[in-house]
Amino acid sequence: MHKKQEQGFKSVMSADISNELRRICACGHMSSVLFLNEICTLYESLKNCLEDRDLDSIVMSRTMNLGKDGVKSVLQQLFYTQQDLLNAYNELVEGEVLGGEALLFCQDHFAQLLRLDAFLKKEVRSYELGTKTAYQVVA
Repeated sequence: MHKKQEQGFKSVMSADISNELRRICACGHMSSVLFLNEICTLYESLKNCLEDRDLDSIVMSRTMNLGKDGVKSVLQQLFYTQQDLLNAYNELVEGEVLGGEALLFCQDHFAQLLRLDAFLKKEVRSYELGTKTAYQVVA
């Protein structure tokens, strides 16, 4: 799921979007990359194999011209995957599945994902209401 989020955030950042949304997506992208690396390290330390059957289903647009509807669609996908991630982390944090360093990793990830979720909800909602229009690009 983190890999799917990483690709989604990259796809949105390639579009003509506001600076605020670009900042949110950049934070989300970096979080996804870092969290995936930490999880891989955790799995390696536990001698488990990292198998994610969802990785094969990742198909994101690489086009630079997503347009408003394309950005809205990718943001909605990011939001739904974010909800799945939060549910998965919640089960790990609230359950007595993990302990020690693994639990600390997951608690930290969960807190960061909750903050990102709040920003994503705001952006998705603004696109649904149609309050996001063309942006001025400052280079």
